[in-house]
Amino acid sequence: MSEAAIRFENWQKVLRETVPVRLQTAYREAITKFRYWLWEKEKATDVAAFKEPLAWNQS
Repeated sequence: MSEAAIRFENWQKVLRETVPVRLQTAYREAITKFRYWLWEKEKATDVAAFKEPLAWNQS
């Protein structure tokens, strides 16, 4: 698996254009919280960082 950073340059625009309006607030909140968690834990935005909270949630 690649260790390259995952980048979402225009995530807000993509969210507006692809997610139903009724879900946009919840998605925006989840993305913002995840980005804050990455910053707080000093984690890179890569595949491992995406999997870590999912693994914790399943335990």
